[in-house]
Amino acid sequence: LGLDETELLPVSDDETEPLLKCIVAGQLHQLWVIEPGGEATNIADRSQRELSSGTVVRHSGLVAGVPFDLQVPTPKGLETLNLVNDVTAVDPQWLAELAPDLFQAKPGKVYYKSRFGSLATRTILTYNGRTFETAGVPLLERSRDNQRRFIELYGAWLHGQLEQDRRGW
Repeated sequence: LGLDETELLPVSDDETEPLLKCIVAGQLHQLWVIEPGGEATNIADRSQRELSSGTVVRHSGLVAGVPFDLQVPTPKGLETLNLVNDVTAVDPQWLAELAPDLFQAKPGKVYYKSRFGSLATRTILTYNGRTFETAGVPLLERSRDNQRRFIELYGAWLHGQLEQDRRGW
């Protein structure tokens, strides 16, 4: 093959996004919307699977991945787990860039995202006439509008948390 002894180097920060876009471009037919419980729904055929517990991708509302059926022995016999493996998080904006004839992406509502500790913006993704709302990306721009929104949305989120705690007593 003519392969020489080339030193392997880690992927640099400026290479990460192009590499991820290449992976997603090759899997446009295997895009999955992920629900909070880990259920995955294919956006093309609406089949449902579970996100593999072995994935390192967390808190992504949209992923590209490979369907994989795993048979495991149980006391009742073999059970088949319908999983999605080899998962890559997808930025919905990439889809509009990679396949503009198939996908349209536009900003959705702004909300408080406790995991980020900041505001986030959801993305509205349209594919084949169907619309999906995907998990948000942090909104980090400092402005009066965003400060006002943060106070309002954080307050509403905190109120909800306190109500949950109160009901748990």
